[in-house]
Amino acid sequence: SAGGLYANLFARQHPHEVAGVVLVDTPAPDREIMWQQQSNNVQYMLDKAVWNVFDWFTPARLMPEWMPMFAESAQQIQDAGPFPNIPLIVITAGIDNAPFWAPGRTVRHKIHLDGQRLLASMSQQGKQIVAEKSSHFVMNTEPELVVRAIREVDDKKQR
Repeated sequence: SAGGLYANLFARQHPHEVAGVVLVDTPAPDREIMWQQQSNNVQYMLDKAVWNVFDWFTPARLMPEWMPMFAESAQQIQDAGPFPNIPLIVITAGIDNAPFWAPGRTVRHKIHLDGQRLLASMSQQGKQIVAEKSSHFVMNTEPELVVRAIREVDDKKQR
């Protein structure tokens, strides 16, 4: 999903080198801004605290690295100009993968779905596909869906 941020940025910076893009449950660059706007301050701060505590118990400890990187990538995407009019498929997880105990879970999921629609609308050739049987790791649960999306983008490129 983080790779989708990089693909989004690369397509904007090098539009003549990109024939099409497939984004797999990639977060919208303005996701954190949308989350802050649509939740109350207590809910937002509690969510951040819970995820940081949860991260503390994971061996990878990704949050301290991920959050600044995400904000920096989002800013770079915003500064890079418009997404090119190329084939674009956004694959969206159909199952909310947030733990049932996560604060603001329903608001966060709505924001994610809104962001997925916004990503698909970046190109006039954009399309969204919902992976009904998958949570965040679509490539593990529905790999054939990802392969079909890549082939569809490739077919459009060759026309």
